[in-house]
Amino acid sequence: MSAATLSLGPGQAGPVDVRGHVERLFAVIDRLSTIVTGENAALDAGSAAKLVQTQDEKALLAAQYANEMQLLGQNSNVLNKLPTEVRDRLKSAVRGFQDLLHAHAKKIVVMKSVTEGMIDSVAAEARRKSNPVQGYSRNGRLEPTATAAQGLAARASLALNQTI
Repeated sequence: MSAATLSLGPGQAGPVDVRGHVERLFAVIDRLSTIVTGENAALDAGSAAKLVQTQDEKALLAAQYANEMQLLGQNSNVLNKLPTEVRDRLKSAVRGFQDLLHAHAKKIVVMKSVTEGMIDSVAAEARRKSNPVQGYSRNGRLEPTATAAQGLAARASLALNQTI
């Protein structure tokens, strides 16, 4: 294997140009960074629905990123033979992208927590309204307080009608 080639593994074509893989990785990182930065801006603006627009492209790019990183990881000895500036640029790009992903994951977790909190609040309110607090009616029977009050009001008006 020469200084500028990497092995793809068993059953695949022969050696491949490492610089081509590194350049593809730079392009994938650049495009993914643009997408994730846009998604972060959408999350900051409260427009989580916009994240759906780039999901297909992001999934494809994420798969490409994983494949390129796996290939380069399996052939790390070849990376050492690249010029220092290319290696440094690659390390910097990957580190910056990972930092961006970490910030994105935090925003997603916050958005998920807020959404789950809202759903829990709505469900609790619906539960409270459909199953009101139990109380005792005038005659000592256990009834929901709203029903007990309505029953008393209805009986009170009948009693007044009967007495008058």
